[in-house]
Amino acid sequence: MAVTTNLGITLLEVASAGKEVQINTAWNVIDAFLGNPIFDAAAPVTTERALVSIGSGGWTGGAGHFTGNAAGTLLGLNAPSGFTGDLMIAQLNGENRFVLEDTGALSLVGGMSITRTDAGTNNVVGVLTGTHNTSGTAAAGFGVQYQSFLEDAAGTPREAATIQARITDATAGTWGTNIGFLVYRSAVLGEPLTVRSVGTAPGEVRVQGDFNHATAAGQVGFFGVTKVSRQSVGAAATDPATTQTLVNNIRTALVNYGLAQT
Repeated sequence: MAVTTNLGITLLEVASAGKEVQINTAWNVIDAFLGNPIFDAAAPVTTERALVSIGSGGWTGGAGHFTGNAAGTLLGLNAPSGFTGDLMIAQLNGENRFVLEDTGALSLVGGMSITRTDAGTNNVVGVLTGTHNTSGTAAAGFGVQYQSFLEDAAGTPREAATIQARITDATAGTWGTNIGFLVYRSAVLGEPLTVRSVGTAPGEVRVQGDFNHATAAGQVGFFGVTKVSRQSVGAAATDPATTQTLVNNIRTALVNYGLAQT
């Protein structure tokens, strides 16, 4: 007990002096003596460890050891090779809210909000990036996807919709891509809309299945013409004069839509 007490007091003094603390099996001792530990100190300016370093993966710069930011790291986690548990779990009332797995997979319960502030007024910034790398050679079809899951009436989570970004031409310097929007119909996955890097630059929009312009007040225009509302052409006719008027009305509608030109 005396050894444990002395160790706890020593660690408390180290933390109070603003020095870095490496935590391993002594963490329980720190917790017992500090109660609510606050490490009010600057991160060490080194890549080999953090202000608070947790795990047995090594902290001296060797192979497989922790490698942090050269300007300093506040919290470092490093598990040894072969570790298959979770690197971090945060819970509320015994229920997971945040889980970081050994593979790097991250699970969040609840919504996620991402905010980025800069001085730009007419620029676009990235707030979410998905990257898929391969140890082989990328070819057509190589891609990454963002999935959505919803519960069905039985309470079973089901994949609901997916957005896929895929390589269509993996040649360096001339690479091309497409984006597919996938949804389920009668439990069968389909891709009704694809944006493809083919045809006239910058590409084409491909619709598979039905196309439904949902509102009667909507407008349509093709080939760069000013979009227009639904066109009136008149009733069906049988006599020559009325039929000629009907044909001219149809011609005018096609020109207005951009589907024909004079």
